[in-house]
Formats: sequence, C-alpha cells, structure tokens
Amino acid sequence: MSLVDFSPWTFEFKHDSAFEHALGRGGTEVFNFGCAQEFLLHIAQNLDDRGRFQNELGDRLKANSICKSWKKSRGKLAALKEFSKYRRRHYDAYHNAALAIWAGGATAKQTKMVRGLTAEIDMSPVVLKAGQQVFHGRSEPLPVVPQAYPSFVSTSMEPVVAANHSFKRSGPGSRPQVYILTSNFDIRAIWGHAPGTVEWELLLPPGLVIEEKVRRGGKAFDVVVASILSRSSPP
Repeated sequence: MSLVDFSPWTFEFKHDSAFEHALGRGGTEVFNFGCAQEFLLHIAQNLDDRGRFQNELGDRLKANSICKSWKKSRGKLAALKEFSKYRRRHYDAYHNAALAIWAGGATAKQTKMVRGLTAEIDMSPVVLKAGQQVFHGRSEPLPVVPQAYPSFVSTSMEPVVAANHSFKRSGPGSRPQVYILTSNFDIRAIWGHAPGTVEWELLLPPGLVIEEKVRRGGKAFDVVVASILSRSSPP
C-alpha cells in the first residue's frame, strides 16, 4: 500500500460508563461516511464532534506504516534550516516572500528564503504518491486554473486539523473552507509532524496548479474537492 487512506470512513464510539448507562445512553454509536467529503460535511454541521473524531484519526495515523516510514526517512527536523524557521511562527514571512517572487518584486533576502525552503522540499525523501489525499484549511478560494498558487501549501493528513486551521486563518468577511486535495502526480513534501502534536503536517512547494472539482457549503465551512494538476515555476 503506497497511500495513506482512512477508508472505510467508519467510526465506533462506545458509551459504556455507569453514568451513560444511568442516563439510558449506553451502547455503541456508529458513523459510516462514504468518503472524506461526507465526513467533513458532517463536521461542518456538527463542530462539537471534532474532538472525538480527531482523537480516533490521530490514533490511526500513529499506527500507519507509511507515516512511520516518513518519520524515519526524513531525519531530524532541526536539520532543515529553512523549514525550522518557517514552522517557528515565520509562516507569514515565507508566504509573503513567495508571493513577492511570483509578482517579480522580491528582495534578495526573500528570494534566498523561498529558494532555501523550496530546495528542502525538493530534496525531501518523503514522496506523496499520485492519488494521495491531503487536507488544507484556508479563508479564501485557491486560484483558478491555469493560474498557479504562488506560495507554499501547508496541508495535513488529518481533516479536522485542516478544519481548525480554516477558522484560524479566517477573518471578518471571509469564509472558512477546507480543501480535499488529491495529487495527479508524485510530489515531494516535508513531513513536519512532531511527536506529541496533532498537526500531521505535509508542506508542499509553491507553484501548484489546483483545479476545483466540487464545492459544497456546510454550516461552519465549505468543503472543496480539488486536484493538483501540475507544478509551475515563477513567471
């Protein structure tokens, strides 16, 4: 198996405490979702459910052999100089630098930052195979094909994390949205997950051309199914 896959999207939650039985709520609660889109639409309608699903998904990722191989192959995150800076609250600086490069107005410092982080991604031993799904939360739609997204794309293997990030990045007048991204080709990424955290991050390079396939509105956020078609270089 070369893909990290949550299918079947089935979850069972046991309610067997004495308190639950006293309230007549004992037994097993079962959820069957046909796909990631159905799961996220449930979360969009039932935000209070996030915690228990996130715990279950995290346990599945901890036990996943592919995730274990990514951790083993990447080595120590501290060895990645630019990524270490990026993940220590410098996301906006790298994002703005990437935007400046594509706009043709980057400073020498910004160019060095983006080239350095991009090189670390391109040299990463972690390769997402074609067909792999990842999740990305944001506050506005991605560019329309054939326009490439000029910045780095921070994704997660865990959909609830992406939903939470969509709220963090949204402000007045914006609409949280969670993308289900499937790559049409093998793509290198930095596996940024650290033990004890819940992020399950995969950082993708700038210049990805992403095509929106389906968009469905939920109560708390939109769910967008999209494909990563190709990767472009700055104009």
